[in-house]
Amino acid sequence: MTKESGIYLQAMIERIGKIQKQKPVMAEANTFLSVLQMLRAEVDEAIEAVENDVSGDPMPILSELADLGYLWLYLVFMSEVNAEQLLEWKVLRNNEKYSSERLQNGDFDSIVATLRAEWKAKGGDQAWSHRILDADV
Repeated sequence: MTKESGIYLQAMIERIGKIQKQKPVMAEANTFLSVLQMLRAEVDEAIEAVENDVSGDPMPILSELADLGYLWLYLVFMSEVNAEQLLEWKVLRNNEKYSSERLQNGDFDSIVATLRAEWKAKGGDQAWSHRILDADV
């Protein structure tokens, strides 16, 4: 991610947070859990849009993706975390957890299940996160 895109992402997060704070009813109802529940409902709507896509019109799916992105950015705002760093960590973690070499051949579901079991045996996401955070300090 470039510096400019990171600045834009942070500006969008701040803009969404400001918009949500200006809606008293939304601000009172928006706990982290309630926003996650809204996100879950939007995921269901996105799945429904994909499953019901017969016309080839991308707008219903794109609309749901926008809803998902908006709510994710609002959660980032609520969490007061650095979104760019969060995404960088996710990329690093997935590269370590799902190595490209092991995903080349074979049954995808079986390979992913094996990789997840190995990851869990190593302490999973919690152990990885602590190792990364300790290295950043």
